[in-house]
Amino acid sequence: PDAAAFVMFTSGSTGRPKGVALAHRAIAELVTDPGYLTLTSRDRVLFHSPMTFDASTFEVWAALANGAAVVVCTVERPSFEDLAQQAERHGVTVAFFTTALFHQLAVRRSRIFAPLRTVVVGGEALAAHHAGEVLRAFPWLELVNGYGPTETTTFATAHRVTPADCAGQVPIGRPIAGATAHVLDEDGRPVPDGERGELWVGGSRLALGYAGRPELTAERFTTHPAWGRLYRTGDVVSRRPDGILDFHGRTDDQVKVRGFRIEPGEVEHALREQPEVADAAVTVHRPSPDDARLIAFVVAAPGPVPRAEVLRDRLAAVLPGPLVPDELTVVDDLPLTPSGKVDRRALTDLLAADTADAPAGPLTPLEQAVADLWSRSLGREVTRADADFLTLGGHSLLALVVTDDLREELGVELSLADFFTAPTVADQAALVERALLAAHPEPRPHAPENTDDH
Repeated sequence: PDAAAFVMFTSGSTGRPKGVALAHRAIAELVTDPGYLTLTSRDRVLFHSPMTFDASTFEVWAALANGAAVVVCTVERPSFEDLAQQAERHGVTVAFFTTALFHQLAVRRSRIFAPLRTVVVGGEALAAHHAGEVLRAFPWLELVNGYGPTETTTFATAHRVTPADCAGQVPIGRPIAGATAHVLDEDGRPVPDGERGELWVGGSRLALGYAGRPELTAERFTTHPAWGRLYRTGDVVSRRPDGILDFHGRTDDQVKVRGFRIEPGEVEHALREQPEVADAAVTVHRPSPDDARLIAFVVAAPGPVPRAEVLRDRLAAVLPGPLVPDELTVVDDLPLTPSGKVDRRALTDLLAADTADAPAGPLTPLEQAVADLWSRSLGREVTRADADFLTLGGHSLLALVVTDDLREELGVELSLADFFTAPTVADQAALVERALLAAHPEPRPHAPENTDDH
């Protein structure tokens, strides 16, 4: 039971990812008779998360440990429509969605919620208005807001969301399945209810530590004289009088982007390793409440100015996909605070208007239709046929939004793989045109007209 079941890597601030070693015992305790949601032997749980994402631990083992069925999503990089079809076809009753994916499904009132009884969300702060919309549209749904770093085995706390919760901030709930939660000040002393402090998690589901990193394990996992072994999360929370926890952000520079935990320092380190880069800074830009983008700013070294797409390609070769910046901008200097540190709040002011947005001749009707859909999802006007989706800050979740809009508004089914093979407005318009012609072929010359005669 105390042996390592797997090692799962998370982002590291020094450019070296951290391998979190989780024990069999911790997983078993998370999934055995889980009281934080309804799960019976009659349920069917959707398994669509990557194996490298700790939600897969819940999707597979919570189902099997309780006699339920695992419904394996067989579509690689599924669209919103693919997920809905999988749920309908196989009678899925329980599903986990990252918070970012849930928000997009909520905006679209996706029919995926119709066959489900329980939805678990996690990864980022849950928007109250999206939770409320889903509960109003699907009132039978059990919606569970889960919270937990990988070091605490997927979920450390959980909360069943009610319509009343949606009138304010949705809480992250109480400790579950053997976890303990302590809200402490900088000196490790408990703070009064209602006051903010750092969340320290204890209990039997803590990770064994960081594989091969005893010094880092000792830094993040400590032994408290009263509460035993604790993990310092770096998350700021407050405790209500009834014991329910509210989440308020981070104590450090760590960020969450589409459910993935990211240390900007790791991305910055990889950028500074490039010979054309003198300095780099990374932050998160939120063009809308439902969209978070990882943005990199680069100061060029003497010589040729590095091209953004070349740097992104190099990063993709050495970093996990979620750590590759959605946008990369070359700047003369990085803004600094009076103390000489990078002013991360001022970084987003450096986002210059992309030259690809400057008008460059009229678009064809299909190009205009594609550009309009892109503009809506990207939160910026797209006016050029050669505009590139990724260069404009597009990412896989926004690509799902566009492919779903193409299906609903133009009647075109476009896979995510096809989407990324046509990265510009012109390329995608050509792809749409071919799909429309294939679906609605023109009558052959000299073909007899349809009549009522048989």
